[in-house]
Amino acid sequence: MTAQRFTKQGQVQLSETFLVLFIIIILLFLGLFLYSKFFFQSIEGRANTLSEQDSTVFLSKVTGLAELRCSDKPCLDTAKFLPFQALVQQQRIIYTSLLGTQKISVEELYPQHTSSTSCTPSLYLQPAYPGSCSKWILYEQKPSTVRSTQVLSTVVSLYYPEQDLYTLGRLTLEVYR
Repeated sequence: MTAQRFTKQGQVQLSETFLVLFIIIILLFLGLFLYSKFFFQSIEGRANTLSEQDSTVFLSKVTGLAELRCSDKPCLDTAKFLPFQALVQQQRIIYTSLLGTQKISVEELYPQHTSSTSCTPSLYLQPAYPGSCSKWILYEQKPSTVRSTQVLSTVVSLYYPEQDLYTLGRLTLEVYR
């Protein structure tokens, strides 16, 4: 009778031990899962921060491109915008590797225009220019699938050499991810 009592107690203790080990293993896996989830969210947040910093640096580089800037002052030369668009079309591979998947546009802010049309060579040649248009899309390359878009902009001085006129504009960079 005592041998049977000891085996039942041993079985109960063994079952309790397995149950405790099973609960501990489940808690460890749950903790590991939660840790990895927060770890990957942290990495994603850092990647987004670095992406924003890269885009900000790139925005400052665009304002310094020789193809767009004024020769003697810190401004963007509007007479260079349409030739830049044509150059990008001719040398698409080079500029796609240089600029990536994004959209670079310029919009005149002051003085305000009643028309918000994009400038084309035909509008550029009209006597009403620069009043005939107020937007330029300098570069646009969209990826096949866009997960998110990050928009950055900065205020720039726009120079119209035909009239020797300076206006206020906004350079916008839309980065596709």
